[in-house]
Amino acid sequence: MPPAGIEPALRLQARRLDLAGWGERFARLYGETVSFLKHSGTPVPLMDILIAASAKEHGLAVITRHVSRFRRIPMLSVMEY
Repeated sequence: MPPAGIEPALRLQARRLDLAGWGERFARLYGETVSFLKHSGTPVPLMDILIAASAKEHGLAVITRHVSRFRRIPMLSVMEY
C-alpha cells in the first residue's frame, strides 16, 4: 500500500503513463512497487519494475535470468530460464 498522501502523485503519474499506452491500473502497480522498494532500501532497475508491473497487471510470470532482482518485487511470479 502506498504511503498516506501519495494519491495525487499516483493519479498524475497514471495520466502520464496513460499517454504512453499504459492505464491507471498499470500506473498504480508501478508506483506501489517503486514506493515499496524505495522504502525497503531494495534497489531494482526501473526498467525491471516496468516489466514487473506489466506482468502483474496481466497475471503473468516474469521469465528471466535476473531472478534475484525480480524476486525483490512482492506479489510477482518469477521463473528462471
